[in-house]
Order: sequence, then C-alpha cells, then structure tokens
Amino acid sequence: MNTTANVKKVAFLFFLAFMGTHLLATLLTSNGYAWTILPILRNSLDLPALMSGILYAFASMKLYFEEAGKKTDLFDLIAGIVGGIVLVGAIVVDFFIKID
Repeated sequence: MNTTANVKKVAFLFFLAFMGTHLLATLLTSNGYAWTILPILRNSLDLPALMSGILYAFASMKLYFEEAGKKTDLFDLIAGIVGGIVLVGAIVVDFFIKID
C-alpha cells in the first residue's frame, strides 16, 4: 500500500481524536464544569490538532497530484515550508501572545 495513503488515514484519525477531545473540553469548560484536567486539555491539544490537520490536508493534496500523474517534488518542498510556517506561527501565538 502507498505510504502517503497510510499517513493520510493515520493523520485523519489523530485529527478526529485531538479535535474531539479539544472540543469536548472546551464545551465542558464553557458550561461550568471545573475539572482540573479540562483547562490542561483545552490549552494543550490545539497544536497537535493543527499539526495533524495540516498533515492530512497535504497528504490528500499529494495523493491527488500522484493520481493525476504529476511529479510531487516541488509540492513536497512547498508543503513542508508552508506547514512549518503555519506551525511555528501557531506556536508563537499559543505560547508568547496572551489572548484573553
């Protein structure tokens, strides 16, 4: 089986798990449940969800280009640069810019 297709499937499963847990923690916190673990989950699962979403999106696009018979060397480079910039930007916003 194709490695990119497997990466796409695993990234989708991680995205569902991370976003589901993040969304559930956010909803429970906003409804007044004050468990100790909820703020930790809410604040720590946004970056893994973003990273798995980016990986899923770029794996899907790469599979599309491969099925069309196009070379993906340049796309891999551009996807890595764009994904890295988005991830570093999210880390900077998450850790260094306080949004209340």
